[in-house]
Amino acid sequence: METNLQTLAGLRDQIDEIDRQIHELINKRAAIAPLVIAAKGGGPIWRPAREAQVLRKRLAAHQGGLFPTPCLLGIWTELMTGMTSIEVDFCFGMVKASALDTVPTVRAHFGALPQLKAYRNPEELLAASDHAIAMLPWPQASDSQKWWPLLLQPEFRDHRIGFALPFLPSHENLAPIALIAKIALEESGDDTALLAIPRQEFANWSGLTVRIRDIDQGDDWLLVELKEPLAKIQPIIDRSSAVLIGLVPNRITV
Repeated sequence: METNLQTLAGLRDQIDEIDRQIHELINKRAAIAPLVIAAKGGGPIWRPAREAQVLRKRLAAHQGGLFPTPCLLGIWTELMTGMTSIEVDFCFGMVKASALDTVPTVRAHFGALPQLKAYRNPEELLAASDHAIAMLPWPQASDSQKWWPLLLQPEFRDHRIGFALPFLPSHENLAPIALIAKIALEESGDDTALLAIPRQEFANWSGLTVRIRDIDQGDDWLLVELKEPLAKIQPIIDRSSAVLIGLVPNRITV
């Protein structure tokens, strides 16, 4: 019995040492955050494509690992949220009427740290400057009030849909939402482009696999999804009136 207790004590000592090393590495990672800010030279702090790439790398490296994959990915999303909060006041804006759907999804992915601010409607949300990211329900054809056409207005042309939640397999039953920010769209390597296309120009896209997500009856615009590289669709955008309003990393599958 005494031998077993000694063995258990030794194993606990090993765990404590590993925990100490993990904590030390987290602090080392956090110490790099100010250097990242300086290197960016005022560029966007939140880079959703980079976040998607990191999570995909961790998933690929974890194949066969004993630790549960959902827990591992959850650790990394919380870690990246914490690191981002060192660089910027990580605050999310939402429309009060949709909070019951959007808040659980955002909390599941980003954790409890980000602050949340509520606004009366999508236009007020996008016009506000006291949050880093706006969150809105993912566009659906059944929506009575459509917010995505706002991104075609001149005052919101610098707002783009950069991320879609849920992103992790363990969150797939949560309400889908779009994250919008003033960012330059970047490819993650596996993405879906979101374009607003005038109905009369839809034939220009006949050679590609295009999914119509929604129709704005007022201005006769189509919201479409394309799972194609930007290099393939940019030439068509350049010779048309289509507007690239989003580029979101595709959800992780396991």
